[in-house]
Amino acid sequence: MSEAFVFTDGASRGNPGASGWGAVVALPDTVQELGARIELGTNNQAELSAVVEAISWIDNQDQDIDRVHIYSDSTYTISGAESWIFGWKKRGWKTKTGDPVKNQELWQKFLQIRTEVDFDIVFHKVKGHASIPGNERADDIATAFADDTSPVLYNGDRKAYAVSLNPEPSYLKKSPLYLSFVGGKARQHESWPECQRWVAGKQAKYRKVRTVAERDELLREWGVELEDVQT
Repeated sequence: MSEAFVFTDGASRGNPGASGWGAVVALPDTVQELGARIELGTNNQAELSAVVEAISWIDNQDQDIDRVHIYSDSTYTISGAESWIFGWKKRGWKTKTGDPVKNQELWQKFLQIRTEVDFDIVFHKVKGHASIPGNERADDIATAFADDTSPVLYNGDRKAYAVSLNPEPSYLKKSPLYLSFVGGKARQHESWPECQRWVAGKQAKYRKVRTVAERDELLREWGVELEDVQT
């Protein structure tokens, strides 16, 4: 399966105010950074614009892509794309209270593109400013455009791209991982002795894992989302 990975973000000075959006699009062999300025916009508009423009750009490439993974910290964008948009369309682009849907043109453009593309689109909610390099870079691009500066946008070989395209926070890449679960909260520790000291005398669960799959299974068992792991 051929997959693309997209990291997006938006920024607004004033909300509404001068805004910008940024995206890092990683195709199988290349990476393209995208972004633009919105003279007067909101943060939600910028976040959604990043997704719409990135999908549109991928669709215009001569690439056989089966699935596009989009990593965004915008609840508005992801909830709108995965749920709200269907009700809005059914009600004639009105909210449940009868008000016009904000950013209606953008949402309609997103819906049209989504129905026309030949690839699946999968959204992933990430925590903002959580050490995910791709999203941090998208934020840098969006912020630069919002501040009316022109960032240098990379376009080239994926292997030469200086930013990590791993969608997980950098602090969760270590192996092995030492995890504890105390009082309904999960924590990652630097070492096994540190983990043991943290749980001593407490009602706790704790374990050492060596793979991402083991970690994810353990967090599901504990009912914890990856982004909520404390360090």
